[in-house]
Amino acid sequence: MTKQVILVTGGNTGLGFQACLDMAKTPNTHVILTGRSAERVEAAVEKIQAQIDPTSTVEGSLLDLGSLKGVQAFATEFKKRDLTIDTLLANAGFSGPIDNKLLTEDGYEMTFGVNHLGHFLLITLLRECVRRVVVVSSEVHNPAEKMPVPPPNVSDLEELAHGYQNFNAGEAYSTSKLCNLFFVSEILRRYPSGTEMLAYSPGLVPDTEFARHKNADTQAFAARIRQMGLLTSTCAYSGGFMARLCLGDWPSTGWKNGEFIVIDKTRDTSDLAKDTALAQKLWEKSEELVSRALAA
Repeated sequence: MTKQVILVTGGNTGLGFQACLDMAKTPNTHVILTGRSAERVEAAVEKIQAQIDPTSTVEGSLLDLGSLKGVQAFATEFKKRDLTIDTLLANAGFSGPIDNKLLTEDGYEMTFGVNHLGHFLLITLLRECVRRVVVVSSEVHNPAEKMPVPPPNVSDLEELAHGYQNFNAGEAYSTSKLCNLFFVSEILRRYPSGTEMLAYSPGLVPDTEFARHKNADTQAFAARIRQMGLLTSTCAYSGGFMARLCLGDWPSTGWKNGEFIVIDKTRDTSDLAKDTALAQKLWEKSEELVSRALAA
């Protein structure tokens, strides 16, 4: 039987690792686990191999979404394999120190660069050999919801790419998650008969390493989430559900192209995320930013 091929960004830790593990335990699956640390990728592959289904396989590969030339090189090498990806799980994410703006190799603000721009380039380069994509977003994209982080700020896309002057890491993160939803809607508008797309929010998952850069602020952040009654989950549950999204037959499960799923239920996106004109502007700006970096 032909294996399902799943490519996962940020698969060496947290939700991504849990999804890779669950998929590798499923018969006839080939998991391609990527990350930017060779040591951590190798360790993750070894852990999965100890529990893998005998009919499944796993491999690790280096991919730094903060380097657009690196993303381009990864995609170029991957296409040489003439391999169809059944599902690409765009899971890797960055959330930096509260007030400290970090930059990618290309000079773009790290949260925007990794969470949006790196995935934008990867998916557009691999689009013709990918059947479907699951993009990990978040409820914090919605300015109408009460969230413990500032709402998204898309007032100036050029400034967003480099980090606003009055930088706030929470705002950068919520904005990047809005960009993820803009990307899903715009790629479906541009290529309606092409790659299938879903957006997924795992909810707040305190038992991951995602907020490791926030140090002491992490526990307070999680406590505020719970006090506000927002949706929380666990790494095992949301990571497992991500695996189901990657491996499942969408029509038979009721999932529809372009939907936004939160933990395990379909939910509506914000009114802002439905702004098609802004989604088009972000796509065009993203193409410009990528071209600028690759030409440097």
